[in-house]
Amino acid sequence: MATALKKLSLPDRPEVRASVIEFLLEGLHLNKRLNKDEVDGRAVYRR
Repeated sequence: MATALKKLSLPDRPEVRASVIEFLLEGLHLNKRLNKDEVDGRAVYRR
């Protein structure tokens, strides 16, 4: 996380880290990449 913050020229503070994590999770959610596995070429979502 510290390396990513440095590359993006963001300060290493708890509120910035929280914002970055929230942004990444939202992106994964919107692209339907959370709780998803591929089994026999098909997408299977975990509950």
